[in-house]
Amino acid sequence: MMRTTFLLGVLMLGFSLVVSTARAADDPPAKRPGKIGVFPDESMEVKGKKREYRLVVPKSVDPDKPTPVVFAFHGLLDSKDIMPLYSRLGDLADKEGFILVYPNGINRHWP
Repeated sequence: MMRTTFLLGVLMLGFSLVVSTARAADDPPAKRPGKIGVFPDESMEVKGKKREYRLVVPKSVDPDKPTPVVFAFHGLLDSKDIMPLYSRLGDLADKEGFILVYPNGINRHWP
């Protein structure tokens, strides 16, 4: 259990670092002022590979205030499209006012 928690922490840190240094191909929805909703087919290029993600910006988010972002990683062989159904984090994001990112693994797993 401790090893799994450690590996998950390392994975999340690594993904956060990759996301923070990645350049989006277009202007991502989170940087478009006032854009609220579910953006299911977003992508960015990271180290020459297209990385897909689903972005959820709930109505409760105030674009004029700093907003927490939660990354929800899918399980083996699942996807960014299935994870919202399992996690049910959408209602909590709206209630607590945080942005959700559901990244896709590469070939449906996390290398």
